[in-house]
Amino acid sequence: MDQNEKLTEFGVTEVLASDGFSGKITAFALMPFKNNLLIYDNVYKSTCLKYGLFYQIRVDFGKEFYLCLYHQENVKQYRTNINRPEYIQTMSRQNHAAERKWVEVNSRTNYPLKCVLRKMSDDFEIDMKNPVTKCCVSTLTMACCNIGFQQLIPSWNTFNTR
Repeated sequence: MDQNEKLTEFGVTEVLASDGFSGKITAFALMPFKNNLLIYDNVYKSTCLKYGLFYQIRVDFGKEFYLCLYHQENVKQYRTNINRPEYIQTMSRQNHAAERKWVEVNSRTNYPLKCVLRKMSDDFEIDMKNPVTKCCVSTLTMACCNIGFQQLIPSWNTFNTR
């Protein structure tokens, strides 16, 4: 699991889970800011319910995955391979499976949106210091990112190479 913060200045944080063996994206979540409960519900829990328990999850050292790690540790006796640690926390620069997906997400969705939003902000068409504007921009940007993810995931998951 990994998060992407390319659009945080516009109120969007993205989190996705990827299967390390197949390379498929199993779940994603969009939120205005990092939220343990949303990550747990929309990414970890939905993936476990659909695909079963993880043998191991790999995350970076941020606090946003603590609830997932806590749950992964609580269900370790139900895993078939108990010799492997339940989770690994690595530096985000180590480029694990979920991290490699962001290049595609950024080029397809995030950078075009960020370019337009930055131009609007620079031209004073939107004021990100105004909480109402920030909420509206965040909601609209998350909806656009959701469309991007809905198009990206099926195409990524049909591609066989990790």
